[in-house]
Amino acid sequence: MDSIAISGSALRAQDLSFALSAEKISKMGSPQAESKRVVVESRASGGVNAWIQSMPLPVLHGQSHLSLANEMVKLRGAHRAYEAQLKVLKTEETLSRSVLDVLA
Repeated sequence: MDSIAISGSALRAQDLSFALSAEKISKMGSPQAESKRVVVESRASGGVNAWIQSMPLPVLHGQSHLSLANEMVKLRGAHRAYEAQLKVLKTEETLSRSVLDVLA
């Protein structure tokens, strides 16, 4: 699998993380809140598969375990991973251009 496809799969995984955090934040404190997580699994051929998995929502003293601070930390981590994958794609583009310039 080429580096562009591998980076693309990682970007899709981070996109799921962004979407899930946004959903959790929007439903925070409502009875519709449910616990979900993004599961990321590496592929033998390179890249990752990612999906959203539902989990039982633990409730303690009438409060769910969901917290805005926790979701913001997850968002920041997803943002950094997204930026890293974009750098990989930009480097791949630069290298491809260099090879084409040499061959031309």
